[in-house]
Amino acid sequence: MNKDVFISYSSKDGKLASELCKYLENNGKNCFIAPRDIRAGFEYAEEIVNGIDESEMMVLILSENSNSSQHVLREIERAVSKDIPIIIYKIEDVVLSKSMEYFLMTHQWTESKKTRDFVKVLDAVNQHETKKDKLVEVKSESIETETKTNSKNKLFIGIISTVAVVAVAVCIICFAIIKGDDNSKKTNNKVGNSSNIDREVNLSNLELGATVTFGSYNGELIEWKVLKIEDNKAVLISNKIITIKAFDSAESGKFDTYEGKIYLSTDTEPDEDLELQVMLRGNSDWSTSNIRTWLNSSSDYVKYEDNPPKGNAMSELKNGYDAEAGFLYGFSEDELSVIAPTVNRTKGNALADDEYIETTDYVYLLSQEDLSLFEEANVNIYATVTEAAKEQDEAKWYNSIMDTINSDFYFWWLRDADPEYSSKAFIVLNGNNDNIVLSKNVSYEGYGIRPAITINLTKVK
Repeated sequence: MNKDVFISYSSKDGKLASELCKYLENNGKNCFIAPRDIRAGFEYAEEIVNGIDESEMMVLILSENSNSSQHVLREIERAVSKDIPIIIYKIEDVVLSKSMEYFLMTHQWTESKKTRDFVKVLDAVNQHETKKDKLVEVKSESIETETKTNSKNKLFIGIISTVAVVAVAVCIICFAIIKGDDNSKKTNNKVGNSSNIDREVNLSNLELGATVTFGSYNGELIEWKVLKIEDNKAVLISNKIITIKAFDSAESGKFDTYEGKIYLSTDTEPDEDLELQVMLRGNSDWSTSNIRTWLNSSSDYVKYEDNPPKGNAMSELKNGYDAEAGFLYGFSEDELSVIAPTVNRTKGNALADDEYIETTDYVYLLSQEDLSLFEEANVNIYATVTEAAKEQDEAKWYNSIMDTINSDFYFWWLRDADPEYSSKAFIVLNGNNDNIVLSKNVSYEGYGIRPAITINLTKVK
């Protein structure tokens, strides 16, 4: 089925893209937006190409995120090659990448003092439909605007004859991105403020067991369950598994491979050599883990102290998150300001000097000792998986496992290490077993993440 508009955007701008899609469709425009319109059982990339080819035009949400996205660039290239007009909705001041500039350099940029001006995007879509063969100049009578021009930017918006690209630029004032401190030392981990999201905190009148909305990930607002309220602080855990990731990566850089030798599951040497376990299957020490570093980062580029969580260092060579923005990148300044640092004591692995390791975390995974909070709060310990997390799972563990079990619930990581190994941590099972937890190699990328945070209630309005 042909669509009026294909919406091209970075997943980090997913909330805005969804709002724009809803607005256009409420005004009679038929939109294609991923992942909503990707048909089950079809190849994702092929569906994207078909979606572009079958659309009358493309709306590009231009931001720093989309400017650096290879996925967005490929969508732009496809549209240009098919002579599909592109309407640019510019939401940030952006210095175009060289590749993006190649396709968009002849356009005008209009700066607006108003945010989320979807009306102008709709106007541009309508004008394109009625003036496909003419230059289209878009003016706003209700918004104060200032037009800037350089040798590459013209003083009009139109259909570029060589690539049939329509450009209408709408820029909203963005919030400055302040780089987060990605320090993942054991007792001094600070949360940075890198969010450009304008969203107020609404956590008043918290009750034990209640469901609240706070922060966002993958372009979706996160739902949390309140597990504990004490001393003006509230402990929250995500209601669902929000992503599927490895706890840590193989330190050698490639799973079950070290110094050119490939180790099989039947080999006994790794079982006896704790250092070799870490090289082959990752380190279960929470304080130095990849997942802890990622959870506590608000930067669009996360710095890892040891081997980064690349796909090659995982068991299925999938689900790498070394190039993904930190978990807190989707939180507003107000939301970051009410997250309290939490001192956690976590059981160490077989290489640890002490039984417990102490860390200070803004975001963390629960421990086995914390699981009692679920019963006290009357909250289900077992969890389902968000649709976005299922889409993100390149390893397809979720689909494979759910096809073989009779349960709606999935497995998720705890932060506790198995004390008999250096490469295993515990996961919560799905209720089909007598055991609640089981230890697994931390470089298994097929288990879920349920982040937990502590809110300082004295800072909540």
